[in-house]
Amino acid sequence: MNIQMPPAIKQFAAPMIQHGFTRWRSLTTRGQRFALLATTIVVLGLLWAWVYAPLQSSRDRNTQRIITLQAQHAVIQTQSAELAKLRSVAPVAATRNQTLADQNSLESIFGAEAKVNMTANGEFRIVVPVVRYVEWLDRVDQALARFRLRIVRIDIKRLDASAAGSTGGSLVSAEIVFSDFSPGTGSRAGSGSKSGSAN
Repeated sequence: MNIQMPPAIKQFAAPMIQHGFTRWRSLTTRGQRFALLATTIVVLGLLWAWVYAPLQSSRDRNTQRIITLQAQHAVIQTQSAELAKLRSVAPVAATRNQTLADQNSLESIFGAEAKVNMTANGEFRIVVPVVRYVEWLDRVDQALARFRLRIVRIDIKRLDASAAGSTGGSLVSAEIVFSDFSPGTGSRAGSGSKSGSAN
């Protein structure tokens, strides 16, 4: 198949091609070999810089991304199992050491960054914008051990550790709703049980 070049390009390229053939024929056998070797090295260098190096860099980035995602998946699985255990906590009869919860007491447990509000149903809604996951679990355990409470609802979102400036541990945004569980408060305990089962 003949490919016709535009006249302008043909007029420009023809002298250069002719000059190149003339220079090639004027070289000795050794010079021609040296020119071929130099051309081969240049072509290989361009292939490495424009093809191999970008592909290898992309492969390394993807490999590292897969490792990071696998680590995040393992953390999420662990957190999911722990949340499932929390949601399945059955109401426990109050002991002599347990008392009724109030807003100030829960604020002292969950920290100054926590927002503790009483809902229309008489439940405690506690929102912590940023907290390490293990620290939040410890605070939940303290609240359950100290007060006559049951868990109604939990909502946890994992945060970007680098954006939040974490130096270690998983950072989360956590919301939990507690309901009083004590003898003689059947209506409130019942509403808590219904809300918990819905989740």
